[in-house]
Amino acid sequence: MRAFIAVHLNEEIRRAISQAAGELKPLAQSAKWVPPENCHLTLKFLGEIDPNDVERVNAAMKTVLAGVSCWQISVRGMGAFPEKGLPRVIWVGVDDPPGILVRIASGLNEGLSDLAPKERREFVPHVTIARLRDPDPIGAKRLRLELEKRAALSFGSQDVAALHLMESRLTPAGPIYSELIRVQIL
Repeated sequence: MRAFIAVHLNEEIRRAISQAAGELKPLAQSAKWVPPENCHLTLKFLGEIDPNDVERVNAAMKTVLAGVSCWQISVRGMGAFPEKGLPRVIWVGVDDPPGILVRIASGLNEGLSDLAPKERREFVPHVTIARLRDPDPIGAKRLRLELEKRAALSFGSQDVAALHLMESRLTPAGPIYSELIRVQIL
């Protein structure tokens, strides 16, 4: 099964992201937009795992959360990866002043390295809202200008009270996510 570990976003934030995405859609005709209900913050993409490994992932999630208390994140700003050239991913930023998300993502990356490929890039908290298949160079310039205008746009704040192990079933209509495990943060 295809799986990832994520932080869910509350409905208010997802709605605000959807509204901002709607304003950008005319500038990114080739984009595949993430439906609002699927917007989340991925901490570790596991890829294909054996269902028998779910308990091992659960244990790793509990280990990285040891000593962590519920905290607040802010969702703000928009941008694109890569930073230069034709954009391939449109994202919304996640502000985590205590750096807890980076520590958790790093712990998951290390703790699950024999189960899932180790991510070599530095973890940058963000929510992917669109992937561009064939970016248009002229449209890309306009898109980047619009994203720059939204660099400080606030989508809201929320408490992080749980991590979720999610299954992602790919369908022609897009992925369908199901929660496998929820680990509460005390």
